[in-house]
Amino acid sequence: MKALTVRPPYAGQIVTGRKLVENRTRPTYYRGKILIHAGAAVHDHFKEIASTVTDPMGAIVGEVTILGSHSAAGCTRLDCRDLGGFRPGSAEVDFKDGPLHHWVLSDPVQYREPVPATGALGYWAPPESVMERVREQRRLLHD
Repeated sequence: MKALTVRPPYAGQIVTGRKLVENRTRPTYYRGKILIHAGAAVHDHFKEIASTVTDPMGAIVGEVTILGSHSAAGCTRLDCRDLGGFRPGSAEVDFKDGPLHHWVLSDPVQYREPVPATGALGYWAPPESVMERVREQRRLLHD
């Protein structure tokens, strides 16, 4: 199973279903389940209040399904805005690295216990020792 690192507090918002649109500078062609890893540092939007962010960091916190992606330019989907999607040129975000894309997510699952792991840029494969702990968290969801 692939993993994606997302900086807190957005990682926690994704796995609890409060943010079901992820903003990225490129589209994704991957569809299906993916692990959500909370990065080791809070997102730049929260630097000023970083000491108050209590979300887990440096750990896999749950999983979500990627349904698809589309360009944010001209996006008129109200659900994208309501579920965390930014619009290019908005006051909320300044994507200097390229065009903005909305990754549409569903089926969020938060694990009972975060699984410590070192993340990476882009999609990455957790080592087997981490996956063993992830499988245990997945089993606990069904108990």
